[in-house]
Amino acid sequence: MFGRRHVIGEGLKDQSAFTTWTPQALGYDGGDEVQIPRGLHRLRKQGAGYQYVHGGASLQEVVVPLVTLTRGRSTAASKVTVDVNVSTPTITTSTVMVTLLQRDPVRGKKRGRELVIGAYAPDGVLLSGERTVDVASEAEDIRDRGRTVELVLNEEAERYNGQVITIRAAERVNGQLTPYQSTTATLQRGFGGFNDAF
Repeated sequence: MFGRRHVIGEGLKDQSAFTTWTPQALGYDGGDEVQIPRGLHRLRKQGAGYQYVHGGASLQEVVVPLVTLTRGRSTAASKVTVDVNVSTPTITTSTVMVTLLQRDPVRGKKRGRELVIGAYAPDGVLLSGERTVDVASEAEDIRDRGRTVELVLNEEAERYNGQVITIRAAERVNGQLTPYQSTTATLQRGFGGFNDAF
């Protein structure tokens, strides 16, 4: 096929005055090649409009605009903020009361968090059982979004009496734990063991 500004066919002869595109360059598995004159060159063809035909292909004839749409951060889902605290800065019993305060309710694009909470010694030894808590309240009143988690200290805790320990909350995401938030408290038992009866 022969037009005023292009030639389409098979086995087209390469010439320096033309740009040639293969079917693969055009995204086809097979078929015809396309040639377009370069610069001011033009294809001679009889008929009306001969004097008005510009040479080569114009920019709008060879450039295909590509528009990429991305969502802004404001439309992406986010997770609720949770404050992790201990009820008292000094631990004198065999239990640690951890308070969780969910700052915003779960709704719309706000999702909850799955937290794993435990008490740890300065050297990383686990001093309590770990508790898994889903923090996903939909309550409007912030007072209704607070909760308390009780951690029971194990026998290892006796070795760390008088030391500052860490209450750590890690978030479980796709089966993996990532640090979320932590707070500290001092173990201060005057006498007896951590597992003695009250």
